[in-house]
Amino acid sequence: MTTLKISDGLVKDDLLVVGLVSTNSKGGIAIESGDLALDSKSLLASLLEMGATGKADEVTKMPGGPARLMVFTGLGPKSSTYSHEVLRRAAGSAARALAGNSGATFALPARDLAGVSAVAEGAALGAYAFNDFRGSSKDSHKSALKSATIFSKLAGKSEAKEITNRASIIAKYTYLVRDLINTPPSHLTPDSFTKKLAASFKAAGGAKAGLKIKVGRRASKGGTVQFKDKFDAETNPRESHSVTFGARPYQLMVAQQTGAAGAIYDHACIKTKNTNFVNNLNVQVGNQPRAIDPAVEKHRYTVQYAVKKIVDDVADVLNKKLKVRYGN
Repeated sequence: MTTLKISDGLVKDDLLVVGLVSTNSKGGIAIESGDLALDSKSLLASLLEMGATGKADEVTKMPGGPARLMVFTGLGPKSSTYSHEVLRRAAGSAARALAGNSGATFALPARDLAGVSAVAEGAALGAYAFNDFRGSSKDSHKSALKSATIFSKLAGKSEAKEITNRASIIAKYTYLVRDLINTPPSHLTPDSFTKKLAASFKAAGGAKAGLKIKVGRRASKGGTVQFKDKFDAETNPRESHSVTFGARPYQLMVAQQTGAAGAIYDHACIKTKNTNFVNNLNVQVGNQPRAIDPAVEKHRYTVQYAVKKIVDDVADVLNKKLKVRYGN
């Protein structure tokens, strides 16, 4: 994950990220570098020749200037102040475009600590990359930006370090969620899912931080399906085949935080009952998951019926195809 820092000193990185906006004045663009002073005249001339417009999400790279490589990220129309979302998106676009580099300094027009926080969050979130399941193309994909330094005159304030820490935490757990979403179901099994979350709870401090997680398992039986091939009776006998399938263990996870109601999650989203399975987990939160909103619970049986109907329809289609193919 991208390391975040904040500084108001000398720019040490080879890459410098500044904002670029569109204006109604001659040339149509202007540079917004926040608290970092820049001689923008020569830079603007080169940017105009390159066709830069300053539109949101536009990223323009240009060698030379105060750093080895100048990176201009679009902020949209020029304004006296820029919203946190504009700053966050601009920093994210630049970070994404700088994959494969070791470090960059971000000098964007953040006027207060909240704005600096938005830039830090954008730089960290924009650097996200998921290459775990790439095959032959993995080597051609660059790694994420390693570090981002936020340039601001507010770096000397006591809250400045807390800002980068907060942005790092947001990015860390956003990465976790996005990794889970991007992992294919064949690899994100109930077992691997609970292991990932248990590891994240432990990394966050575990019981010392008031976090508690329990994972229970119940064995699920596999089975064997037998069918016969349909051959021409005169030339080939009917051959019997067996297909054995396994079943992964049923997983139930209980996540608790000190001072908050416990929540029971299972991969089937079924209301938990007072069974030995739940009792063995030492759950003290009642028979029904408290995390389920009453409005959602109201329609649960309707959804279950609809899902069951879909499963039955799919099973009927598969059975018909098997009968046509194998004559059983």
